[in-house]
Amino acid sequence: MGQIRFSSRIVLNIRIDYLPRQLLQSRDCNDRCSQVLIANVLSGDQPTSVRSSYISSSRFTFSVEMEFGKPYISKFKVEIKINPSLNSYFNPVSIGNTFVVDVNPSQLTLARLDQDELK
Repeated sequence: MGQIRFSSRIVLNIRIDYLPRQLLQSRDCNDRCSQVLIANVLSGDQPTSVRSSYISSSRFTFSVEMEFGKPYISKFKVEIKINPSLNSYFNPVSIGNTFVVDVNPSQLTLARLDQDELK
């Protein structure tokens, strides 16, 4: 859905088609459902940390934050998928699909500083 560049991190907003109510109400969805999506950088700059979180005011949208720890981030390719250990919540819906996106930070406008970067 969108890409945002900060000085040392990239945020991808990903919308999935379906998120079971049972999963949202389970302990597996503690900490803003941070375990639902898995992001793997396939090529290019490697992040120092990756975390995802459910945007609760949205309809099935997640924010995937990749921290690189440096101001210059070169192009990279990332694969995002649903954590296979949560398959039982999605049955009979298949969660085998992956989303692969090429990210070129130099083409993204640098976002204004947020509270985390002011510290």
